[in-house]
Amino acid sequence: MLVNLDLTNNTELKELYVNNNRTLKSLDITKCTKLTKIDTRYTEAMKELDLRNNSALENVSASYGGLVNVYLGNSYPNLKNLSLDTNAIVEVDLSGVTNTGYINLRDNALTSLDVSGCLESANIQTTGNQYDIEVDETRTFDLSTLPGKFDVNKASGWTGGTVSGNILTVDEGAEKVTYNYDAGRNLSVNFTLNVKEKTFALGDVNMDGKINVDDSTAIQYYLVGKPIEGTFNLELADFNGDEKIDISDATCIQLELAKNV
Repeated sequence: MLVNLDLTNNTELKELYVNNNRTLKSLDITKCTKLTKIDTRYTEAMKELDLRNNSALENVSASYGGLVNVYLGNSYPNLKNLSLDTNAIVEVDLSGVTNTGYINLRDNALTSLDVSGCLESANIQTTGNQYDIEVDETRTFDLSTLPGKFDVNKASGWTGGTVSGNILTVDEGAEKVTYNYDAGRNLSVNFTLNVKEKTFALGDVNMDGKINVDDSTAIQYYLVGKPIEGTFNLELADFNGDEKIDISDATCIQLELAKNV
């Protein structure tokens, strides 16, 4: 079973086929500077592919995998085919891909793209890119937190939500938001944001994603009528599940925290 493949000593390697190695997690080809062809299709366990030192590449076949990050270099003068479709890639820098005739980025998790440096005649496939976002009860999302170099000024045609500055407000009941993105070279790409409702654990009354002494303190403030700074979710305050909010909920949180010290 192949899990890690280190080819740093194979400096003369010109072609590499590791396709269908479904257990392969890491691949080091940083010293393979003469590599012209690589095939990593169907390597679902591999999340990263570093091609920054492989400027001699002519053909990259990395479809149907589990890639999240692909690192590309500054220049690929002979690269004809770059197939990265059907992965989970969240960002791709094509600034060094200036002579490539076919670029396939379909069915990934991209939210932005810049193809301004690519060939005018290049066939660039971009359909099916979807990225998951989480929203709380305000149904808002900060677009500046999207991966890559997302520029809200290049996005238009929003459906399923409205945008003010970098803040997206998702329509009530909407499960996805779509928009068109100006990728340069007269290419408009349609991207999709899949909307997921944030879930919070019982006891996380300030809804910051963790249960700590701040939650216990907030419950105590609530019980004595003292002002509470920030969010306080009453439904999450019944930590012991007795259908009432009292000092025992704050105490139970403290006891639970003490177990993890």
